[in-house]
Amino acid sequence: MKGQAQVDADRAGEREGAGVLAFSDQHRQIYSWKVPPPGGGEFFVGGYATEGPVIGEFRIVLHELGDPSGRLDPQLCVFGTGAGALAALLSDAGPDLAALLAPVADHVEFSRRLLALGITDHSDRPLEDPAA
Repeated sequence: MKGQAQVDADRAGEREGAGVLAFSDQHRQIYSWKVPPPGGGEFFVGGYATEGPVIGEFRIVLHELGDPSGRLDPQLCVFGTGAGALAALLSDAGPDLAALLAPVADHVEFSRRLLALGITDHSDRPLEDPAA
């Protein structure tokens, strides 16, 4: 288990090999046709380096919970080392958690919300351009 100083150093990028916060939209992964994401979408968010997670990883799943407008509700799932990645997201005047988890129309809208927060998109396929 990482100590607080190591987690803080990872977030600050001071430790050798520390990653940047990034996400992958499971709808846009090359294997999504064979392993479809649950619910209306699934995202993995974490701090990554070439050797894998550095400050952990958490998951956000989009669920249809009967909203009359058909919007999807994001569910945050954090386990073990994922707390470090969530802390990195929320630190230093980070986003309001309620705003991050507000209902969305689809996985594309949620991808754009994460991009607006400055999180790097590591999905296999690019996000479609709305102007196209």
